[in-house]
Amino acid sequence: MRTSKYILTADDYGAIDYIDQGIIKAIKAGKINSVACFTTRFDRENEAELPERIQKLLDLKKEGYEFSIGLHFCITSGFSNDVDTMLYGNSLTKYNAGKKRHEFKSAINYRFNLVEEAHIEKELRSQIKILQDLLGEEPIDSISNHHGLVYINTNLFKPYSRVAAEFHIPVRAPITWRKAGLKVSNWDRKMFNATIREGIKLKMLDQLRNALDSKSRIKIAQNLNLFHPTCLVDEFYGQPFKPNLLQLFESFNDATFSAEFMFHLADAEYRSQKGLNEDQTADMHSFDGIDSGYFRWREMEFNTLMNTDFPEKLQKTTFRNLVALDKEKPIWLINV
Repeated sequence: MRTSKYILTADDYGAIDYIDQGIIKAIKAGKINSVACFTTRFDRENEAELPERIQKLLDLKKEGYEFSIGLHFCITSGFSNDVDTMLYGNSLTKYNAGKKRHEFKSAINYRFNLVEEAHIEKELRSQIKILQDLLGEEPIDSISNHHGLVYINTNLFKPYSRVAAEFHIPVRAPITWRKAGLKVSNWDRKMFNATIREGIKLKMLDQLRNALDSKSRIKIAQNLNLFHPTCLVDEFYGQPFKPNLLQLFESFNDATFSAEFMFHLADAEYRSQKGLNEDQTADMHSFDGIDSGYFRWREMEFNTLMNTDFPEKLQKTTFRNLVALDKEKPIWLINV
């Protein structure tokens, strides 16, 4: 009989120390076994550049910590490493007159209809190359997408999937756990779940119908022989409370498929070292597209994760190992 297999991913590595240090602590504690890394360029202030950040992860692997490294594909924060894109722009960017360069457009009120597929493909190939060059012999385990824009709009998912298939890299699942047969609970007693509330915040309600059409994206993945876990557990995002996470694990414990749990972490100790209290998290250095208003919740997610024991029955794995384990039965066909 098939058993549940899960991946615990920390998103947004490679932007700022506040986030990175929380992720590194979670790796050392055995709470995270997958890291999604930015390769987007940022104007850093007295912090390490990307090569040093990636080297920290590689050093942890040399020390024996077991986790995989994936690309957190980004088109909504920072600016491109591609010189032509930075200088001349394309459908993904807007011009910053003060810095005399083109930067990625914000996720808020994103104009999906203006994006050209060729620009998605070019940028994704560029970000894959940057990360693979930094990783050396270590393979890119998966590709996810910051703010999930390519999962909201199928026209963006098509070029994203083509490039992922071209490089034979698994991707984050286009179906959420709520559609995969797991128990649904309104844990925080709010009108909408966390994902819909995030869509409201980013003013993407006009894309809601498209976002719910996961079947089209699954078909695209199938036609390209593109691999992904059965579903993504994203409900925890915005609701960092231990009973919620335990109930998710309990529901998943009785399932017979795989899921990726997505976390957004930050290190309260790092904030304290900067002389800031809990109410001053939004004052931490950040970038457009990385919401400083959510920093306090990141700390709460971190604390919850660090104080939660995972059921022994569940099998922890990586994206590429999941491909090998489930090669005979395409798991994305279950419960869709």
